[in-house]
Amino acid sequence: MALASCYNNLGLYYQQMGRLGDAQHSYHEAVALRKPIVAKYPEDPDFCSELCSSYHNLAYAYFHLGQPNNAIALYQEEIHLCEDLQRKHPQVTAHRVNLGAAYNNLGMIFFEQKNIAKASEVLQRALDLRLELAPNGFFGRFH
Repeated sequence: MALASCYNNLGLYYQQMGRLGDAQHSYHEAVALRKPIVAKYPEDPDFCSELCSSYHNLAYAYFHLGQPNNAIALYQEEIHLCEDLQRKHPQVTAHRVNLGAAYNNLGMIFFEQKNIAKASEVLQRALDLRLELAPNGFFGRFH
């Protein structure tokens, strides 16, 4: 997993430097390395969470490279995995935060595509997650 983390971090660097094509490539490599590990160890929450992070980053890159359908598919993968993590580990706030961020970003893509009904549904789910977190003193932001 260390190699996957290196690719993911390199992608973050490229993203910050405005080199989204290079970031996309690095995130893709991180996903390619992490998916088989999660398939082999599906009950390991750390491995699953790291794959969620790579899905999120790759989806972001795809969206900003003008490939919203690829981004949608990845956000949906992330949501599926994050929902599973949240169900198995409800005490871990980070899983709900990550799930909310994925719903939020997916909703914004639907909004930009003028799919208002779908955007509303997905963004409402992001809001519901935020409201669940607020009473616990968590006011972090979704991105």
